[in-house]
Amino acid sequence: MTEGVSPSHLNNLLSYCPATGLLWWKTRPLSMFASVRAMNAWNAKNANRLAIRTITERGYLIGSIYRVRHRAHRVIWAMWTGTWPEDQIDHINGKRTDNRIMNLRSVLGYENQQNMKISSNNKSGCTGVSWCKKQDKWEVGIGSKGKTVHLGKFTKLDDAILARKSAEFELGYHYNHGRRL
Repeated sequence: MTEGVSPSHLNNLLSYCPATGLLWWKTRPLSMFASVRAMNAWNAKNANRLAIRTITERGYLIGSIYRVRHRAHRVIWAMWTGTWPEDQIDHINGKRTDNRIMNLRSVLGYENQQNMKISSNNKSGCTGVSWCKKQDKWEVGIGSKGKTVHLGKFTKLDDAILARKSAEFELGYHYNHGRRL
């Protein structure tokens, strides 16, 4: 997937700090402008200032490069690896504004789903474990290959959680899956 700007050109426009995950605008040369006045105006307003800094309602940092909106984590991935991500970028710790390269990984959509926080309305304390009032048992399910696999019903919550965690391990879920933020 190409995002319109080459990764090498991104490195001409922006500097990235891997320790903080922040992007900064670089000073732009005259060759990028129609006039000295335009160059001076842009550099006075933007050079050495934080770039891609608006937080979306979903919690991602977003900003414009040549009037095209980009998510910071995708720009950083392109700058760091030299290629735009083919699918999704996962924030390993679940914090969408933490764009340190050590917190980013390129994944397929289903892999990203295997590293989600626990739902705020979860009552059991474990993703995929819910109370079945009709049978007075804990019901356990897990997503696999786009389908929900039912793992069984359990009298004890600990047994239900163990079944779910075992299935997560077998299916390659990320160790962070089901965390609380």
